Amino acid sequence: MKHTKKWPQKTSAGLVITAATVALADPGSSISPDQLHDLQQKIAQLTAAQQELQSLKEQVAQLRAENHSTWLDQRRAEELKAIVHDVLADADTRASLADTAMTAGWNKKFFLASADGKFLLNLGGQLQFRYIYNSRDNEASTSDGIDDNESGFQFRRTKLNFEGHIGDPKLLYEAVIVADRNTGTIGLELGKIEHEFADGLSAVFGRYKAPFLREELTSSRRQLAVERSVVNEVYSLGYTEGAGLTLKTDSLRAALMINDGQNAGELGGTFASGKDFNNDHTDLAFTARLDARLSGDWKQMDDFASWSGEPTGLFIGAAFHYQNQETGSLNDFNGDGDTADTGEPIDSFFSWTADGSVEIAGFNAYAAFIGQHTQATDTGGPDLHNYGAVIQGGYMIVPDKFEPFARYEWLSLDDEAPGNQTDVSIVTVGANYYLSKHSAKFTLDVLYALDPITSSSTTSLYSGGFSGLGLLNDAANEDGQVALRAQFQLLF
Repeated sequence: MKHTKKWPQKTSAGLVITAATVALADPGSSISPDQLHDLQQKIAQLTAAQQELQSLKEQVAQLRAENHSTWLDQRRAEELKAIVHDVLADADTRASLADTAMTAGWNKKFFLASADGKFLLNLGGQLQFRYIYNSRDNEASTSDGIDDNESGFQFRRTKLNFEGHIGDPKLLYEAVIVADRNTGTIGLELGKIEHEFADGLSAVFGRYKAPFLREELTSSRRQLAVERSVVNEVYSLGYTEGAGLTLKTDSLRAALMINDGQNAGELGGTFASGKDFNNDHTDLAFTARLDARLSGDWKQMDDFASWSGEPTGLFIGAAFHYQNQETGSLNDFNGDGDTADTGEPIDSFFSWTADGSVEIAGFNAYAAFIGQHTQATDTGGPDLHNYGAVIQGGYMIVPDKFEPFARYEWLSLDDEAPGNQTDVSIVTVGANYYLSKHSAKFTLDVLYALDPITSSSTTSLYSGGFSGLGLLNDAANEDGQVALRAQFQLLF
């Protein structure tokens, strides 16, 4: 009689194994040897399958754990992003409610600017440290305290400049604070406001350079030689005060200015007596200049150097100035501080100039011719016709690094000018070594005066002296004055 049993619920593999085990253990079972062998093989296969299934279960459990950890990491990252977003949103909200939202940094200049770009302040400065050695055959006067040979160091220029726009990029301002090289006195050299009210057309007013000589209008930062020419110093109108218009197009630039006259805005020297409206020396003065760009880029007119990568530049220009001296008051034509209307016998004068420059493949050249025609007062003597010319050029032997240059200048006063002697010719040779273009450069040059530099040869036009150029007055009929000048410039 066969026995039957109830087995617990198990997996199919477990049931087969259990059943086979019971059958083998039951003596009454009728299983042939072949069936027994087959059954044993199936048991082995099922056992292996069960082990593999267990391994798969363990792998699934491990994957579930890892997925859970990844989900937590993602959740943490999302939470952190949300926190950062909230912080930034709060910062933006606070900035929008504040009056001090701004940006700052360096973009060729140090700057401060509002976040919306409506307000901008650029900060910069200029340092020119110079050594000068001057040699003359004979000093002009034994009582002037100056030897035939003079040398020394000086800070020729120390300036801080502020420029930018207010409320709109078309409303510009600029101010330059300087320290006098001799006394160290601080003063406002330039103060200018400019508003572009139409495309390329602007109104300008304040204290700035009258638009006359190209050499004077080119910044002292970007000159070819250590200093501007003597001819420029004689005929320049310098800083004055007034108002005018400028027009800028793709090929033309024009400027017109009504002003207080030659050097009326200069600091120091004999023009420092006052800048009030009642202290100028003119009834009427106006200046106009026109420049044409024949080729190149307008930025090339900012200096005289020819840099690598620049296109061929060709520019021509012309300007004039008319000045009617003030009647019944101080008539100070040359700035020598006269306190009576009889100081200079000049009723009015008219000056004009024509100039041109070229820059091509490292080579630069510039030339200018200037004329001045004075009208004497009723008792002042003859009218005068004075002239001057400058020609200079340089070449980058080592591109953007080493630039030898030379300059010739000629100054001629009317033969009827009081005390006039010979014409004055000066030759200058030197070289620039650029560490970082004009921002850091060393300049060395030598001036040689072929004619005497005397007060009588320049006094009818300019009595401010030329010590800033490295020149001193010669004794009469003594030519051959030499000035060696070495300068390091740093812009920031």
